[in-house]
Amino acid sequence: MTTSPSVDPPIASPGTRGPGTASSSIGSSSTRRSLPYPVRTLKLYLAQRDNAYLAPVLILCAVVVFSVLVGLVIGIVTGFPLPAVVSEGFRTNNLGVIWALPGFFVSSAAMSVNRTFATVLALGGTRRDFWLGTTAGFLVTSLLTAATAVVLLGIERLTDGWFLGVRALGVGILGDGNPVLVFLTMMLLALAGFHLGAACGTVFRAYGAKVLTLVIVAAALVLVGLIALAVWQWETTLRVATGAGDLFVPLILLALVLVGTVGSLLALRRATV
Repeated sequence: MTTSPSVDPPIASPGTRGPGTASSSIGSSSTRRSLPYPVRTLKLYLAQRDNAYLAPVLILCAVVVFSVLVGLVIGIVTGFPLPAVVSEGFRTNNLGVIWALPGFFVSSAAMSVNRTFATVLALGGTRRDFWLGTTAGFLVTSLLTAATAVVLLGIERLTDGWFLGVRALGVGILGDGNPVLVFLTMMLLALAGFHLGAACGTVFRAYGAKVLTLVIVAAALVLVGLIALAVWQWETTLRVATGAGDLFVPLILLALVLVGTVGSLLALRRATV
């Protein structure tokens, strides 16, 4: 009587599982939820750390340093600390913060729009996802800028004007050193620059450089016309400014935020990759 040779069961190679074992890890990566596209867009924006975090802080510090240097030059003649009349001149005439930051915000937003727009759409996001994420990024940088301004204002107060009587943040256009007004004005200044820059970037994406140039020229003409109207009706302008009080500048900046927002949304519908 012959017996068939016994066949041993195959030995599973290391790292393999038998057919009856269920792997909890299988499919875990596929079932893992991915981040919403607006959050992805926000992360793309925040990945540009120099523009999102560093640059506005450095610009604010540079404004302070330049103001102190001007105070030192004046103090060579007037003596230190600076006389009250000179310190008052800084308070009423130092517009360094207002002039130094908008250019960065506009250019940064325009570049950010052109850098991330195609990437977001290529990853499967929509124009709405792109706009929401980018706007959230603008808000983060604006809040950081406003907070930095308040911190510098606090140091300026503690040192009585950087030990010289120099005013860089505690100036009239920022609410005469009111921390709430400084925060509000700086945040709206940043948001206005960002949204106007985003409008320029989306117009460029949608219509090209020629149309963007025409839009900029038209906007400049409208601005000159509004300034001329304000000068022509100077008494009315003064009444409006007096009635608005310390909120006059923030209200103007808020209007610019709305203009930039509407412009960017309208152009975004026609923007192409």
